[in-house]
Amino acid sequence: MTGAEASFARKIGVRHRRPAVGEEAAIAAMRSAITAALGRASDGTAPLPGGWPVRYAARRIAWHLLDHAWEIEDKSEA
Repeated sequence: MTGAEASFARKIGVRHRRPAVGEEAAIAAMRSAITAALGRASDGTAPLPGGWPVRYAARRIAWHLLDHAWEIEDKSEA
């Protein structure tokens, strides 16, 4: 999942390398930078050319997390 987070982060101008599993400090730093970028005031345009508007990025990230939660839920009912 951190690979997707790193990819999504680049769409809103956050540049972090993909943290490896277990690199808790790097994961926390990337997530903190994503949160900061999503919390900045926006005029509705993408923060960089070819990027995503912040509102779209927030929806896309939330959907991605929910999709994983639903997948886990589906597997746990079997």
